[in-house]
Amino acid sequence: METGNKVQVWSETEYKCLGWGKIIQITYSEETKEGIPLIQLESGEMIWGDRCGWITEKKAIEAGLNIFLETMGRNFS
Repeated sequence: METGNKVQVWSETEYKCLGWGKIIQITYSEETKEGIPLIQLESGEMIWGDRCGWITEKKAIEAGLNIFLETMGRNFS
């Protein structure tokens, strides 16, 4: 996780995609000692990473590819 990374953001309560955004700041929690990203969505909304689910662009692409391969089958011939 780095500032500037593109991420896909999900609502953990409604289980829907909120959109894509960029990590604009990272703050560290005193309690958990983990980094918490501040994400600015393409809509302009900002949301803290501990208030939503998020995955990096690379992981989102990998998940989409895996779903495609499982749905279409691994043989394209």
